[in-house]
Amino acid sequence: MVSIIIVNFNTKELLKQLLTSITQNVKNVTYEIIVVDNNSTDGSKELLKTLFKKVILIANKSNLGFGKANNQGAKVAQGKYLLLLNSDTLVCENAIDKMFQFLEKEKSVAAVGSKLLNRDGSLQSSWGMFPKLKTEFYFRTFLNQLFPTNRISGLFRVSAYDHSAVKEVDWVSGACMMIRKEVFDKIVGFDEQIYMYYEDADLCLRIKKLGWKVYFLPHAQIYHFYGSSWKKNRERAILFNCMSSLHYFRKHHRKWQTYVLKIFMIIETLMAYLILTPILILKGEEYKDIRSRLRGYTNSLKYIT
Repeated sequence: MVSIIIVNFNTKELLKQLLTSITQNVKNVTYEIIVVDNNSTDGSKELLKTLFKKVILIANKSNLGFGKANNQGAKVAQGKYLLLLNSDTLVCENAIDKMFQFLEKEKSVAAVGSKLLNRDGSLQSSWGMFPKLKTEFYFRTFLNQLFPTNRISGLFRVSAYDHSAVKEVDWVSGACMMIRKEVFDKIVGFDEQIYMYYEDADLCLRIKKLGWKVYFLPHAQIYHFYGSSWKKNRERAILFNCMSSLHYFRKHHRKWQTYVLKIFMIIETLMAYLILTPILILKGEEYKDIRSRLRGYTNSLKYIT
């Protein structure tokens, strides 16, 4: 009934934990597991071939990104529903069963997302509003951090969203999203021009344009160890965030709004230089991370201009 699609890139140990949690906690739903490996070099593929032989493995020769890899998995999936699941997650008891049962009952809902939890059990952002120029302004200028209680800038904080009730939302996180395969196929899956970031918002927006609903399901819970892959390379993460944001705005907003977004990104880059450059004189564990971030902002500025 459910095809579980997991995109993996050098998260061998996390992948092992995830697959074990699936076998232990999915009780009442028939499922298959498809792992799309984006050219990992940490032994992930060997792990699957030795310990998880029933898992369907698609081994890419390069890192194709999140969206394209998920589309690969969907093409071979046999399930009525697709469960898109990050490799850095852990499935809690009956979470997948609950998502499946909800979609079986609510025929007007195309996709449903779970409640995401951090490693310590604290709440993680699981759903949100579609990106708009005003929210991008607060995010790109770091005003969301300076004024966390502001009605608009505070929207980027978990506390601004109600995670206690079942509700229709704009988009749910691609870290754990169950979607009807017929709908996924009809919208031709993820936009493969988006390498990373904004792909879940774009997917849900296209779902809604077809008249379907997207829901958040709080009693289905998943642990998400956010950033386990991209934190290893902040440079690429910052650049791809920039590229994906601009692509999303070109696709769904007016041309002048994309130009204004570029201005916000330039401001973001300049502020990052001012904040991070002085820290380079310090020595410590964060030194390499800060250098990586600055390279990311430099590359983003080159892309924008």
